[in-house]
Amino acid sequence: MTTITDRAGLGCMGMSGAYGPSDEAESIATIREALDGGITLLDTGDFYGMGHNELLIARALDGRDRAAVRLSVKFGAQRGPDGAWLGYDARPAAVKTAAAYSLNRLRADHIDVYRPARLDSQVPIEAAIPPTCRELGIAVTAYGVLSRGLLSDSFQPGRTPAPGDVRGRFPRFNAENAAHNAGLVH
Repeated sequence: MTTITDRAGLGCMGMSGAYGPSDEAESIATIREALDGGITLLDTGDFYGMGHNELLIARALDGRDRAAVRLSVKFGAQRGPDGAWLGYDARPAAVKTAAAYSLNRLRADHIDVYRPARLDSQVPIEAAIPPTCRELGIAVTAYGVLSRGLLSDSFQPGRTPAPGDVRGRFPRFNAENAAHNAGLVH
């Protein structure tokens, strides 16, 4: 049996066009290199590239020991045929359907970490999640720990986001805020 200790993971969203054009061969090579280097957690969302990201991960894992990799999948973000955001759906029936599609795209028999991409205001959640996680020693997946490239220097102030780069929608990357925020980082 393989023991997995997740100290760091690889977020795969950018490999499906979220930050502009991406290269499939380079993305697959990156995933494989990360796994070879000891990364055990791959993070994706069923809506990343409208399923493309899960298909990409499946190709990267082809021929590898699935037990040595933890798959983390976000669900619930609804997108239209043109990629437009339509809202969130975390109702139990929608969760089951989304999980079935993810398992199919990932060519996997299970998902290790499965969670909503955002809170769905129509679906109540427990209020005491962080204290309970601390008490029980349950890990929490931090969101956007590199601030969508701001902390890793992959986004430079004054640079116009490429077509399709979601950072163009976020105030922290607009002209008046990007330089200030980059200054705080360095």
